[in-house]
Amino acid sequence: MARMKIDGDLCIECGICEPECAWYAIEVNPKYEISVGDSPFMVKGVNVRINYTACVDDFSCMDVCPTGAIYDSAAAPPVTPGTGDGGAGAGTPAPAAPQITVNLTGKAKCINSLLTEKGNSFVEKLLDKFTGKTEFNVYLSSKDRIFNSKNQEINGTTRFDKTYGLISIDISTSRVDAAAALEGARIILHEYIHAEMYRKLETLNKNDIDASNFREVYETYGNQHTSMANLYLTSMAEALKDFHQNALKDDYQKYIDNFGVAPGDDFYKALAWGGLKEGDVNEWNKLSEAEKAAINTTVGSKMGWLSRTAPCN
Repeated sequence: MARMKIDGDLCIECGICEPECAWYAIEVNPKYEISVGDSPFMVKGVNVRINYTACVDDFSCMDVCPTGAIYDSAAAPPVTPGTGDGGAGAGTPAPAAPQITVNLTGKAKCINSLLTEKGNSFVEKLLDKFTGKTEFNVYLSSKDRIFNSKNQEINGTTRFDKTYGLISIDISTSRVDAAAALEGARIILHEYIHAEMYRKLETLNKNDIDASNFREVYETYGNQHTSMANLYLTSMAEALKDFHQNALKDDYQKYIDNFGVAPGDDFYKALAWGGLKEGDVNEWNKLSEAEKAAINTTVGSKMGWLSRTAPCN
């Protein structure tokens, strides 16, 4: 593992480079295209791509700090420039780093692990798009509280950095901790779907038919939440139902004990509307007032009976 030191004086726009933002760990392997003239980061004549996910505490520094990268020779042996297609040169490269990097904490970390281990085929396919050979890295982190551009507190947010192919997901610790574990899963799944939509919209792979089809449909809907309501709502509901049955078994049984019946599909679909109905989403606006009231009542009357504790907390 080589280490890069960032010159804090070059962090001009954000004005600060916290100590946590001053060191970036990088894997020496083909994934980071170690070659000459291929990347904006110069290390003793060798250009490398930095793994930005190591900048855990001051994400805003990412875009402006890296221009002053210098090689810390005490931390790792020198890197040999590659040739041709950007390989790592002589020697055996380190194993490729995973494209989904998780820096979640507490309950959110637990729920994300359960989604990864026990999610249904929809969740598996969603996450598989960001592992192995991929154009994009996904970075998940926990933040105490998150606010949108209108200064309204929200559950999470997903952003895309086009320059570095980085999709960053922030999950609100306060919101997840206060919610039922199943609602926490909904929050994280919602943001993963945002990441998937960014992937489809931004991929440069012309052979990705699925992405091409999505872009055409997306132009009709105009924004991610309307697209999610139209294209992913049913899949989200099915994923939440499966997750409830297989990852939150005690909680699922608790529901049955309280209400005398297993949760119906309408319950999971109502839950999937969370994070969508609050915005100006066409599909939600098309519903009748009675339909909206039924969805709100379903969630409001039953979510309070579910456990806030995740199994691995």
